[in-house]
Amino acid sequence: MELKDIRNKLKECQPYFIEKELIDKLYWNEEVNFEGLNIDYWSFFYAFIRKLSDKAIGVRMGYAKPTINNRIKKILERNKYLITEFLLNHSQYINK
Repeated sequence: MELKDIRNKLKECQPYFIEKELIDKLYWNEEVNFEGLNIDYWSFFYAFIRKLSDKAIGVRMGYAKPTINNRIKKILERNKYLITEFLLNHSQYINK
């Protein structure tokens, strides 16, 4: 599965199940912002749980849209296996 497909399927997935079944299993970069929040975690949370656009996430976190897009791509690359397994095993939670 390509990163674009993974991202689209996660966007279609019900947020409750992503938060309950997936988010705690993912590997995060330990980089924190000036408020002490994990940048990768909150980028992923806003993108797939709150379903905000990259621009809205960037405004909230103080980063440019391309920076947020690149961070989300890196998260998806780093966790590709876990996310793919989640999507395959929980396909009933994806809105069609």
